[in-house]
Amino acid sequence: GIVLTIGMSVDANVLIYERIREELSGGKGIRLAIKDGYDKAYSAIIDANVTTLLTGIILYTFGTGPIKGFATTLIIGILTSLFSAIFITRLIISRRLRKNKEIKFSTKLTEGAFKNTNIDFIGKRKKFYIFSGIIILLGMGSLVTKGLNYGVDFVGGRSYVVRFDDSVDNEKLRSELTTIFVDNDGLKYAPQVKTFGDDNQVKITTKYMIDDNTNGADEVVEAKLNEGLAKMAM
Repeated sequence: GIVLTIGMSVDANVLIYERIREELSGGKGIRLAIKDGYDKAYSAIIDANVTTLLTGIILYTFGTGPIKGFATTLIIGILTSLFSAIFITRLIISRRLRKNKEIKFSTKLTEGAFKNTNIDFIGKRKKFYIFSGIIILLGMGSLVTKGLNYGVDFVGGRSYVVRFDDSVDNEKLRSELTTIFVDNDGLKYAPQVKTFGDDNQVKITTKYMIDDNTNGADEVVEAKLNEGLAKMAM
């Protein structure tokens, strides 16, 4: 969440500076270029941050555990970075202008970069429409035929911390337990296996029988887990 927030902050400032550079290249003075650059960059910055904010809200609403923590960090980061990009950076630049300090928005290396680049996106729009349409149809087809398979971060599950005598191969353990956690319809439930502390200790989380609220469900899952662990020990 923090890394993504930093990326969003950098993106917002890049948009602002590029707009200011465009205004400067159009012959405007530094003060007017900064004013118009900020004004024209607002819409793109707000659109990008609002869409990401909505994603964070959805993750927070439907996620559990680490997903909810990621969403919380993301939401806080977006709000603070948006405030910083729109208000704080402008205050800093305005202060430097009042003190008549030099402000540069490009270097010798980047000053003429991409100035004469001309890509006919509009002329090729039909190809992009077709390509995007195919991707959307494939996604919708997969959603209709296979549905959504929520992981333990969204539906929850039972977690167990297991310590071995020696280091353990997480992927091998995961594969072994997947063959054990099978319901009556033959559906396999691949558990989440992560190293927990030392390399001989793992945390296993599974959504096998997660909807079964009977008294014996926990014992059944533990028995299946012990069966898989016994095979690993052989």
